[in-house]
Amino acid sequence: RLFAENLSGGNSLLTSPEDLTRADSGAAPVLLNPKELPGYLEKMILPGPETIQIAGVEYPRAGHTFILTAQNWSGFNKLMVILTADTQVLPRLGELIPHYGKYSYLVFKGTRNVAKGQWPVGTSPLSKKI
Repeated sequence: RLFAENLSGGNSLLTSPEDLTRADSGAAPVLLNPKELPGYLEKMILPGPETIQIAGVEYPRAGHTFILTAQNWSGFNKLMVILTADTQVLPRLGELIPHYGKYSYLVFKGTRNVAKGQWPVGTSPLSKKI
């Protein structure tokens, strides 16, 4: 709850993913340790039992928190996924995350940022094959 309040400035609603509806589609859900990754993220990261690989770099799951953004999930345009076993750091991360607005993913060791980046762009909507 404190993470959500720190992230949103107090404008948050806590619910389970099963209770989200398309009526809430203007919201940007934050999923904590989902059982399955949204399809978009399955293409971007390689999760293993002990590590997570992002942009070709492997990070141990232990001691790390992964903040991942996704799009087009269950009627929502934007989505944040948090993968962590260290829930004690979440309130502080809720304060830090808004300062990293331009990034697609963040990796924290404790509350120290150790990696950040943007998902690669596929094809540009501004180009056309002739």
